[in-house]
Amino acid sequence: MTGDIDKKELNLELVREFLFRQSKDIIFLLNEEGLCLFINPSVEIYTKHTPEYYIGKSLDELIPVDDQKMFCDFAGAETVCSKIRITGHDGKLIYCEINCEKLSDGKVLGLVNSFLSWENEQREDMIRKLSIAVEQSPVSIVIAGIDGIVEYVNPGFERMTGCKQADIKGENYVFINPVDIEPTVYQDIWNAVNNDKEWKGELQNRRKSGEIFWESATVSPIKNSKGETTHYMKVAEDISEQKFMMDTLIRSYEFIERVMDNTNPIFVIDSEGKFLMVNRLFTDITGYSSSQIIGNAVSTMFNTEITRQIFSLLRSRFVKDAAIVHFESELERKNGEKRIVSVFLSTLIHGSNVKNIVGTLDDITGRKEAEEEISKLSSAIEQSPASVIITDIKGTIEYVNPKFTSLTGYNSREVLGKTPAILKSGWQTGDFYNNLWTTILAGNEWRGEFHNKKKNGELYWEFASISPYRNQEGKITHFVAVKEDITDRKKSEEALKISEEKLRAQNQAMVKDLQYAQMIIKQILPAEAPQFPGLAIGYCYMPLEAIGGDLFSFNELSNNRLGVFLGDVAGHGISAALFLALVKSAIDRLSIKFGDRPVPLLQRLNRELYSSMGSYFLTAIYGFFEQDGPFMNFTFTRGGHCPPVLFRKKEKSVELLTPRGKPIGMFKEAVIEEMTVSLKQGDRLFIYTDGIHETINKNKEMLGYNGLLNIIKKQSSKPLKDSLDLIIDNVKNFQGDAISEDDIVLIGFEYIQKNS
Repeated sequence: MTGDIDKKELNLELVREFLFRQSKDIIFLLNEEGLCLFINPSVEIYTKHTPEYYIGKSLDELIPVDDQKMFCDFAGAETVCSKIRITGHDGKLIYCEINCEKLSDGKVLGLVNSFLSWENEQREDMIRKLSIAVEQSPVSIVIAGIDGIVEYVNPGFERMTGCKQADIKGENYVFINPVDIEPTVYQDIWNAVNNDKEWKGELQNRRKSGEIFWESATVSPIKNSKGETTHYMKVAEDISEQKFMMDTLIRSYEFIERVMDNTNPIFVIDSEGKFLMVNRLFTDITGYSSSQIIGNAVSTMFNTEITRQIFSLLRSRFVKDAAIVHFESELERKNGEKRIVSVFLSTLIHGSNVKNIVGTLDDITGRKEAEEEISKLSSAIEQSPASVIITDIKGTIEYVNPKFTSLTGYNSREVLGKTPAILKSGWQTGDFYNNLWTTILAGNEWRGEFHNKKKNGELYWEFASISPYRNQEGKITHFVAVKEDITDRKKSEEALKISEEKLRAQNQAMVKDLQYAQMIIKQILPAEAPQFPGLAIGYCYMPLEAIGGDLFSFNELSNNRLGVFLGDVAGHGISAALFLALVKSAIDRLSIKFGDRPVPLLQRLNRELYSSMGSYFLTAIYGFFEQDGPFMNFTFTRGGHCPPVLFRKKEKSVELLTPRGKPIGMFKEAVIEEMTVSLKQGDRLFIYTDGIHETINKNKEMLGYNGLLNIIKKQSSKPLKDSLDLIIDNVKNFQGDAISEDDIVLIGFEYIQKNS
């Protein structure tokens, strides 16, 4: 039993030491003469001296003489609460509050807190303007109209009071369920805000659940751009814990354990680096129970950084003063979730060595994420290539980004407090602006073009999107305009409009040229298949464009021979038509001399094209048919062209005929081979362009030579003319919805009778 009491007293002693040393507030004890008997280490955070500096001295260097009159007020009261100033590191005064209570032995116990600075006030002002930051603020914020009726409360208010917007509708915005507030307090508040001042103080309120709590409140007037008060704002922080802590320090050790479980997560480490004690909030944030934590090494719970900091303090030797270490780190919970925490470590000294370490954690994950999001948003707007303007409901400019400055020539100081009317050029009518305001005041987005004027008088065009911004109540409070400089585009449109007639005339000339080219192609291509003894001849021609790039011809030669030419030019259109006309003329001329000699014919054609039309070339096949007893011979050569297909009726076989040859007109000398094939009764010969076997379907699959051979063989039982049509139909079916990419020419020959 005695051991349990000693352990409890040890824990209470540790907690008491922690509350004095770990507290972020300044706690001091004065004797009857006003000399300092004790002051906690937090004084070093706010001032330039250590606690030892103040021991045995008056607090003149901490509290200015003008603010020490409060110590005279103890004549009539046991407790005094007042606003004072203390001297900071740089000699500047820090505004704060002090609570003092005279103890039964005449000593004075004091608590200095609620430290404020102008930098914090400016930051709070910035956060107030940013709705996201306001929503995430841990403090309670209430905004009311000039009539005192609540218009907005943030989630911090709901968390602190349990009341939502609907619960306080019609209530006076300063007090929600007040507890024993003197009438003079009301009068002080309204006197302050009506005289353009803010009121600060502590109030005791009641939550929706009936629970009583203390809050440190600030009530301020909100002015519009004209300096008129339009709203009141109350910012309050729940200071119940601080009140309870002060009460616990003075009156009861038993209350400390309850306070511990309603502050931050707290842990105590022994001299061996093991957990000695943790509170409920520590188990909540880690996800482990106290039995899973106490007695284990800190490395089982904390990462390397926190563990290193703890052992660095534990290894300290021959120290006189307690140390406080503050840093941010990462904490991994039992479920693997990682949180960002603010860590405070404080040492408890025994003799000249560190006996224990008391630490607290503060989960700042939400704050860090909010800061990162705000930073991203601010950076995006600042670096935006578009001008951004934010105005209030009356159009008064509150913000412009750097792009606005670089575009218009106005810096932010020149436009803040003014309206975008300073950019007006007079080009747009009053009805134009009336329509704009009607649209955005109705809560809709407006899009349109402005013809505005820069600071230097230069006119410019911009496309704008103006959108209303609504607060949590759905009320429009601001307008956001995002504008893009379209001056260059406007100039281009004007230039395009000016050149429209010229382009139209050029197009008409091109249409005429195209008509002439179509006439040329029509004249050089055969109107129908020729008649030749012993042969059935048919063809299909499908140009990709109005003017194709394929050429074929039939020439009757001497000694009862028939010459056949098929060429495929690289290209389409007018230039291809002119080139085809040149090739047709050359073929007609060369076939007179070389009609029964395919190799010399294509070689002579190659030299002529290479020397006169070096930038053009074609693939070609030339051959001639000649009766040879019971056979019909076809002697041919090809210059880089698709190989002919031979169908044997008796064997029902198909094959490709592949003599070698290079494209015509591409090289100075053409290397070409000649080949002769004999057709028997019913045999067929097909020549074609690559638009057939290179057909692509929607799955990017190519028909290929094998696909073409299978189709020809499949349609071999049909008459030649029908067979040609069916071959083309099969190719188109394979192609499906895919787009054609080349001309198609297919010519078929069938040996239909023997020579009598």
